[in-house]
Amino acid sequence: MLLRQMKYFLAAVYCKSFNEAAKQCFISQPSFSLQIKQLEKELGVKLINRNNCNFSLTPAGEKFYEPCKRIVGDVQNLMQNMQHFAETNQVPSYIIGCKTGYNVCHLLNVINMLNKNSETYHL
Repeated sequence: MLLRQMKYFLAAVYCKSFNEAAKQCFISQPSFSLQIKQLEKELGVKLINRNNCNFSLTPAGEKFYEPCKRIVGDVQNLMQNMQHFAETNQVPSYIIGCKTGYNVCHLLNVINMLNKNSETYHL
């Protein structure tokens, strides 16, 4: 089961239409339908009753909906938390250049010496 498939399932429930959900997810309707079918096949249950004009969740779909919503929400929160962590805990970066013809081996030795003597940055 892929997180993407779970998001597609939630979009289908929200839109009550595969066509509208596919548009919202920026994929073609046939690809969207295939992902839902693959999810159902992996779970071994039909999640959605779909006819031309009718859309409804099966009992299995109703049972799957809330945990699916929680898991997708938890993953989205985790992603936001990690992005915030990355933004607030970034190690400073420095760019060091040298003139053409400079002894690169000497430069690398200086960088290694600086790296050994500092825990606040890494060159």
